[in-house]
Amino acid sequence: MSLLLLYVGYGFALGLLLFVAILFVIRATASLSDKTRLQLDFHDAALDKKIPFPSIENSPTLDLTIVIPAYNESKRLPVFLDVLFPYLDTVDYSYEIIVVDDGSKDSTVEVVHCYSIKHGSDVIRCMKLPANRGKGGAVRQGVLSSRGKEILFADADGATDINDLGKVRASLKNLLETSKSRYARVIFPQMNIERWAFDVEIFVIANILGIKATEVAVNWEEIDGSKIVPIYREALWPDQSILLIKKRLRSEMKFSDNKQKK
Repeated sequence: MSLLLLYVGYGFALGLLLFVAILFVIRATASLSDKTRLQLDFHDAALDKKIPFPSIENSPTLDLTIVIPAYNESKRLPVFLDVLFPYLDTVDYSYEIIVVDDGSKDSTVEVVHCYSIKHGSDVIRCMKLPANRGKGGAVRQGVLSSRGKEILFADADGATDINDLGKVRASLKNLLETSKSRYARVIFPQMNIERWAFDVEIFVIANILGIKATEVAVNWEEIDGSKIVPIYREALWPDQSILLIKKRLRSEMKFSDNKQKK
């Protein structure tokens, strides 16, 4: 009897281990981006028709693009936009806002459309992804369709004080003399991680490519209504992301060493 229980217990443990391994492979595979900019349209409120999003590969036509990833943000997004627009009304540079709807199930798209009617689709437009890709994937798609020389991504809850934008831009101006979108064209197509730790990967890629970074202190406030999924659904995800980043670093470092030896 005890031998039978031991056998059953061993089989259960082996099965659980196999399930976890399969889950890891599925999630790790799902994290790899196809590195393709989606060919998506936005609804032009004035013309009442769909127009293709431009590509970041085109020459910049604006000074700043603000990318806002949004997932079920119909309630928090208007609060942020109602703070953002009065600030942007005071600036002396051209800009656009791209709200990337990451497969929302609420009225986020309709909310953005209302702002497009009020401010114009040349100022604010909605990119609706066909399926949820994760925050990193949403940011990436928005960046790859930007028209600005500089590109900022901001959370839909407005946790970071938009009044700090001025000193962030000033810091970048002192650090980088060329068009900042040039660096985005190099970095974002190489991203693999679309959920946890995507921002860490951005810094890793920039560091590998020798692109400088700067640190600027900003005011940040916790806002209720976070869309972070329950821990039991993403328990393995941070470790997977870190493993992918470490693997990339080792690969790049090995390539660099071999290049130097030659």
